[in-house]
Amino acid sequence: MDRRALLLPVAAVAIAALSVWRMQQENVRRSRPRPVPTLRNLRPAPSFLLTTQSGGRAKLAAYLGRTRVVLYFTGGAGSLATAQAFSAVAAAQPGIAGAGAQLVVVTPAPPQEVRRLQEARTAPFPFPVLSDIDPELGIPVPAHQIWGLGETEGRPPRSGLFLIDRSGYTEFSLDREGSPGRPVAVRDLEVTLGRLGKGEWPL
Repeated sequence: MDRRALLLPVAAVAIAALSVWRMQQENVRRSRPRPVPTLRNLRPAPSFLLTTQSGGRAKLAAYLGRTRVVLYFTGGAGSLATAQAFSAVAAAQPGIAGAGAQLVVVTPAPPQEVRRLQEARTAPFPFPVLSDIDPELGIPVPAHQIWGLGETEGRPPRSGLFLIDRSGYTEFSLDREGSPGRPVAVRDLEVTLGRLGKGEWPL
């Protein structure tokens, strides 16, 4: 039998097999989750010097570049004791520590109010709670201002939670004409705290 007569059927089988293989590979590729591109404008986290609940002073810079930081601003004008979001953040602290991060809370409340709240708990907070009042000039909420949460049009400072990576960087908004970028708070506090509470780092 002429071998050349077999070339055509063999070639047809090979082409068909190659086509099937390519189709299978394409199906596998399409079934994989597509990566979501994220453009994050990371910059060094701005530091500040504030008064601790024990009356000492603390700098955010003491943590930057050494560990991950979860920075929470309580904002508001009400009592810290009734701030539900603050309670939720405090409850997530064990998971935050499990994620290898340091929780730092900043509040407009004066140190004496924070101390009274600690005494009511019968145990000190296992994280620093810093009073956002300039320890030398007495100017209120300077850290809230630096982080884009300050008082505006007579309204009290806003709350916000920020994630700072181990290198000391956090996400900023983009610069605009006449308006420099500011740190960006997490968009879904509940979801972020849920992951932190499980010891997961959301970034």
